[in-house]
Amino acid sequence: MASISRKPKLWTVEQDDLLKQLVENHGSQTWPMICQEFLETSGVKRTPKQCRDRWVNNLRSEKNDAPWKEEEVMILFDNQSKYGNQWSIIAKEMKGRTENQIKNLFYSTIRRNIRKFNKGKLDLERIKFKSLSILENQEIRNILTTRKSISKNFFLKTFLTKEAVNVIQSQFSQQQSTVCTENKTNYLALPEMNFTTDDFYISDDSGSSNPTFESEDLLYDNDYTTLEFSDLLNNPIY
Repeated sequence: MASISRKPKLWTVEQDDLLKQLVENHGSQTWPMICQEFLETSGVKRTPKQCRDRWVNNLRSEKNDAPWKEEEVMILFDNQSKYGNQWSIIAKEMKGRTENQIKNLFYSTIRRNIRKFNKGKLDLERIKFKSLSILENQEIRNILTTRKSISKNFFLKTFLTKEAVNVIQSQFSQQQSTVCTENKTNYLALPEMNFTTDDFYISDDSGSSNPTFESEDLLYDNDYTTLEFSDLLNNPIY
């Protein structure tokens, strides 16, 4: 059978059935072998990563699509503090949750809490996000990992200490040295960022129609646009 040289994005029902059969035959640790047999059987070229991601994020029978529980969210953020953005390792600690589900929840939680915290605050009181390194500060981490059920009053009454402000400033200190004289402060004038849905969603290499988050680089687009938010996910979040 002649193969299709271009790697297609969308998976058909027949391709999904073939992949499930190959995983059943060879196990879920032999992706180069599965990829080669997939090509020989279907004539469609898929990379080992595409096959693995399709299986892990879409076809596993033990996948858990239930709304997230608060204890799961706490486990996720605890593991992220230990392993960083090694989503495959974190997924092993969270039975039934896929790497895509974990990434999506992690970034959407941060984004939601930045929006809630910044609402109604002056520019110098806001959290500007450029790097996940700011989560190393426990004060900022507590704010950005706050449970969804926390009331709006919590955010309205919470303000950053000078230490936390300095942590946020450090993200930009090498890019901008302009002193914000307008507010009579020694704090650097921080560039703000524009959040849009397109910045967060990319096509999954697996060909899945499910959106997936990339690295934290997608949390901003450039150094000189205004921080705005749009609703992010249609799938249920805890």
